[in-house]
Amino acid sequence: MLAENDQIIDGWVFNGVGGILSTPVGIALHNSLKNKTGVKLWGSLENNNGTSTFRMQSWSKHQIVNLNFYLQTPVNNITSIKNALQGNDLNTIRVSVIDIRPSESYTVQGIPRTSTFVLIGDATTTCYLLVTDLTTGLLELEKSYDISKTRKKFYNDSYVLSTTIDTYISPSNTIVTPNVDDVARTINMNLNDTKTITTTINEVGEIRRLYNCSTCLGDLNQVQNAAALLHCEKCHRHILKSNLVLHISTTIVLKNGEEKIILAVNDQVFHQLLEIIGININMVDTDIIIGMMSNGNLIFEYSELRKELAAIRRSN
Repeated sequence: MLAENDQIIDGWVFNGVGGILSTPVGIALHNSLKNKTGVKLWGSLENNNGTSTFRMQSWSKHQIVNLNFYLQTPVNNITSIKNALQGNDLNTIRVSVIDIRPSESYTVQGIPRTSTFVLIGDATTTCYLLVTDLTTGLLELEKSYDISKTRKKFYNDSYVLSTTIDTYISPSNTIVTPNVDDVARTINMNLNDTKTITTTINEVGEIRRLYNCSTCLGDLNQVQNAAALLHCEKCHRHILKSNLVLHISTTIVLKNGEEKIILAVNDQVFHQLLEIIGININMVDTDIIIGMMSNGNLIFEYSELRKELAAIRRSN
């Protein structure tokens, strides 16, 4: 955080008051941490005996922090669901929540994530909004919200809207009454994420061997004249290579008739794939790629949502 006197405040926000994380300010701070973005807070910085305290507002156990802390999106920036589904730009929508489906859990580089389909509607139509890492209590049924920077996504032969890393969700002062004339069509959409196909690997992308920063998950660079050290340009930290896990990943292309399916392959599934086809990860990249493409039919299970290979097994 940057104070008015240009002081950098570096630290953590702890839940010292019951219920603070479910308030608008708590949600904003949580989204900032999750999305690795900044959040501007207004208050005063006090220095006492070498300890700096940033005060937004005085509160007690019986006072919830600033209930009016949220961003109300100007009306002229709102796009209808119907128009958002037709364009390719990032859009802010004002919608009513009709249903929230159970979240699906998955892991990215060892970090647990969730994806949740939320049935939303406005005066023009209904559709599903795919929300990544939906916080408990952030959305409630039959309540209206402004949701910024959503993106259209093609999923299982239909279009849905999806949140992005910059999405901000805030309660709306305007009550939205959804048009449910076509809700039956929306409800009957195929939301099944897991797909299975038996085929061969048609193409293999570049094999990437990367170390990721344990703080920001960014790529690390080798330090010249220090083989045991890596450096993160984002965090400006030096890290011992021996304390990190080397991630090996690639992409593969599968063919289903005339359709090409491009899938990301993380290190765990990549090692599983190489073990099945009898290839050592320490071999030259060219030999690994040739071996992968020369193998016969395999059974591939993948996520349609994330276009990521989830599991692989031999074909009988």
